[in-house]
Amino acid sequence: MCNVQALLLCFKLHEYRTAVVSSTAAATLRQLVMFVVDKVVEEDRRLLLANELESVTLPDGNTQTLGPAARDIFAILEDLCLLGNGERPQFLQLDHLHKTFALELIESVLTNYHNLFRKVRTFS
Repeated sequence: MCNVQALLLCFKLHEYRTAVVSSTAAATLRQLVMFVVDKVVEEDRRLLLANELESVTLPDGNTQTLGPAARDIFAILEDLCLLGNGERPQFLQLDHLHKTFALELIESVLTNYHNLFRKVRTFS
């Protein structure tokens, strides 16, 4: 599982009033999120063992089996969507995140890794 404490620290520093601290935290968050997505790309390149897979419930009620990195980015993106919508996150223990920043992070992932999200993945 990704280091949630590092993400939370950066999210909290992003809210800091000093511009240098806030902008550095924002850049670090972008890099951390991209790092987790890079792990998904690596995960896709290798065959995962059955004990590495975990089922997650999708918003439509269906379940999908994901590897560790895919599960992490799913949880992060789901929480960014919830935070951007003013709802309470499930994975990240945050009270608030500016909607524009949440959307920027989501846009950055989708822009840089669009092929990953277009790919239909099935596991046996």
